[in-house]
Amino acid sequence: MSSVRFPGRADQVRRARRFVGRALGEEHAGREDAILLVSETVTNAVEHTGSGGPGGFFTVTVSRTDTWARVVVADAGAQTVPCFCRVGAESTEGRGSELLDACASRWGITRDPDGTRVWFDVGVPEDAAHRRESATGALSAAY
Repeated sequence: MSSVRFPGRADQVRRARRFVGRALGEEHAGREDAILLVSETVTNAVEHTGSGGPGGFFTVTVSRTDTWARVVVADAGAQTVPCFCRVGAESTEGRGSELLDACASRWGITRDPDGTRVWFDVGVPEDAAHRRESATGALSAAY
């Protein structure tokens, strides 16, 4: 697991993308999706939470295997609940949840008094990539 704390400024989005790209490596199957999604989630953290205020920060954590990765963006939270909504075709904003739905195998949010954590998984967990359990409990090759 790798984790970095960044100042809560818009110019740190690029650094967060580079961090995730390096943490996953050039050959990781989920690399490009993870870079796109961390860009979106970090931008939201800086623009819509206390992380973007004076002295604010956000943290990006990457956990990975050869075929799977989970990225967590932790921010300072906000007074309002994150809006995960659909927007019209002409909108130039508000597509974060659509990107998460399209690119992540799973994603979610947690909120507590310390802030908000948006997490997403890309790729396939190693166990699922190599085998699956049939209804009878026997192991068979993945398809």
